[in-house]
Amino acid sequence: LQQAQRPRMAAMEVDAEAGTLQLYQRDVNCLSDDDRTTRRRALTRLAASVSTLASDEAAGMQTLAALWEQSLRAPLLKLLADPVEKNRELALALTAAVLEALPQPVIRASLAHVAPAAAARLSSSAAAEPTEELRLELLRLLGTLARRAGTPLSVYLPEIAAALRAGFADPFPDAKKAACSLCVQLSDVLAEHIEPHCAMLARALLPALAHQHSRVRTAAVEALVALLLREPSALAELGPQLALLATDRASSVREQAVGSVARLLAEMPHREANTARLLPHLLCALSDEVESIRSLAHTSLARLGGATDVAAQRVQPLAALAPDLMAAADAATFDGAPPEAADARGEEAARVAAAAAAAAAPPFPPELAETTFAAAPPAGAAGLVACELHRLLPPALKELSDWTAKARIRAADTLAGTLWLVGPAATDHLGPLLAALSKTVEDSDEGVARQVRRCAQLVGRSCDLAVYVPLVLDQLRAPSGAALVGSAATAGCGGNSAGGGADFLRGGGHSRMRPAAVTVLEGAETDAGAIGRRAGWLSLLGELLAGATAEQLRPHLSALLATVARPVFCVPGRASDDDAGASFAATQLRLCSFLGQLISSAGAACASGDNGLLLYSALMRVASVPSSAQHGFASQRRAIECLSAMAAAVDGGSAEALHAVFLPPLLAQITAGETYKSWKVDSAEWHLFQALCRQAGGATCARVLLLLLPPLAAVLSPKEEPTLRLTALSLLDSLLSAEGFLAAPEWAEMGEHVLAAMLLPNAVWRALFPGSRGGSERSVGE
Repeated sequence: LQQAQRPRMAAMEVDAEAGTLQLYQRDVNCLSDDDRTTRRRALTRLAASVSTLASDEAAGMQTLAALWEQSLRAPLLKLLADPVEKNRELALALTAAVLEALPQPVIRASLAHVAPAAAARLSSSAAAEPTEELRLELLRLLGTLARRAGTPLSVYLPEIAAALRAGFADPFPDAKKAACSLCVQLSDVLAEHIEPHCAMLARALLPALAHQHSRVRTAAVEALVALLLREPSALAELGPQLALLATDRASSVREQAVGSVARLLAEMPHREANTARLLPHLLCALSDEVESIRSLAHTSLARLGGATDVAAQRVQPLAALAPDLMAAADAATFDGAPPEAADARGEEAARVAAAAAAAAAPPFPPELAETTFAAAPPAGAAGLVACELHRLLPPALKELSDWTAKARIRAADTLAGTLWLVGPAATDHLGPLLAALSKTVEDSDEGVARQVRRCAQLVGRSCDLAVYVPLVLDQLRAPSGAALVGSAATAGCGGNSAGGGADFLRGGGHSRMRPAAVTVLEGAETDAGAIGRRAGWLSLLGELLAGATAEQLRPHLSALLATVARPVFCVPGRASDDDAGASFAATQLRLCSFLGQLISSAGAACASGDNGLLLYSALMRVASVPSSAQHGFASQRRAIECLSAMAAAVDGGSAEALHAVFLPPLLAQITAGETYKSWKVDSAEWHLFQALCRQAGGATCARVLLLLLPPLAAVLSPKEEPTLRLTALSLLDSLLSAEGFLAAPEWAEMGEHVLAAMLLPNAVWRALFPGSRGGSERSVGE
């Protein structure tokens, strides 16, 4: 009986369903009416009916599915292109409501109708939706399809990809964000099918990545990462834009970028080929002004270092890995090396960096306090970065000379994070590294200059002084335009001999320098460009040695002081023009700052003996430079202050005692060979002679009277120009007025000779016949 009744019951159910559908047929028919109001009313009634049917999970859902497939789908999708905006809005809302309520099999069966229709309204063709709010809803509709339909939607990826590209370029910010969200969703749902479209979609994201709204940029970064995880080939092209986002003005964008880069490094296929492109963004974030971003970058690097299988993870004692950093620096750089050799050396650098990070670290310089760099880096991250160092450094150093301050600060931040992690592994690259830092250590942008100073301090703390001090000194001695020697083969000119520097001052030349080099310097190293360049190297050297102890400095003091005490180092041999004078004045200030730092760090080791003579000579040469209205007396005052500090470093003595020790040998040097006979009023040696006499005090000068009188007699000769004799008479007057000079026994013996040989000849009236050396003139003695 039941079997006989089943066909009848099925027929009754079909009749009932048909009757139910007939209730909605009038409204469905009205969707095609010519009157816009009729269509709008039909859409409103159908929306209410769909809401009622969706609430009944059993019969209502079955009825809704039948209504959708049999009669509602075609006219409703046609209304997505209705000429009336309100009708398009209602049709779109009704379509979204139906798709949310329908079972998945029905949605998949309708993909051939819904997906092309929605994508067509988002394309750049004439059928595109003109209203921005409706374009936003269309993108959300495609998101609903992706969520509900799943893998079968991959058949329509070409149409959807075109809609996404249009969404990325949409002028409506919310539509851009919706397109980015849809891109992320498709990358997850259709991970195995979206790969052919990833590169094209990633390039289309460029406008959104540079959008003025931070939330759009944040959404675009998320979409870009989702695409790159499926197909990383576009990373090389989009790397510069990702770098801009890592330093974005909005902290939310920077944080999103840092997290995205960390995810790419952890999950991207073939990430080894792209590590050098992505690591700089994390390294740059270590210097971010926001603590949460710095912490995120630090944590991400530590996690990556712990998860990456590099040779640096096998940490060994540093002494066993690199017993001779000089030899490591002497080796060739990575430039031009075969990939296998570069990788092998990268692994060695990774072991060195990891070992240094795990070892007990020396104290950090004060400028690094309260920064990420004031603590030891994670050993695993240090090994990871050091392994890629030969790929990371060249682009960072190139960008450090960019014409925009934003690019330079990004490069400096990246460089600081790199140097903090790699530690002594940077020794192989000191040549180009120091050259780049010297050009920007005094950058016009304070943020760049501050970060470059930190970079220099990190290098000075991690690398051996025996490697980088000779490299810098080579530049301080080099003729204008000379290139930095990249190898540490010249490290032997560190000048460990105790008396080499003093011998140079006495005319013997530095023990490690060729005499020919000195000749070139005296002729070529007084131009403004060379002097200005020297200021950068002096500032860099000061930052490199900022954390050095007296024990570390002692072997290098002789070479350091001999280099800066050379007569032509930063003192013009003759009067210079305003531009050159500005360069000289700036370099003299840098020199005084460096010497003051050296006195503070090394103490008595640099203020006594041969080193003391070198230091005294350098300071007195700066103090003797005549000033002008444009440049003031800043460098001269600073030099006198350093002399006082130097005196205090030697058992708390006074400047007078310092002059008593070092005045005689310095006077003997500048008067040797009777060079004073060629002095002019603007000669540097004549200015130095005057400064020595005026600063040393009467009693000290009286004790070296035999050294003072020959130069004075020469410049006071009636044959010399009047201006020179006038300045000499003024100097002699100050000596005669100085306390203790006339009371000295040396003066009692020589006073009569001074009167007869110097003063009386200049008190005589002298006349020249017309035509003889320019006519008549009067002596300064008149």
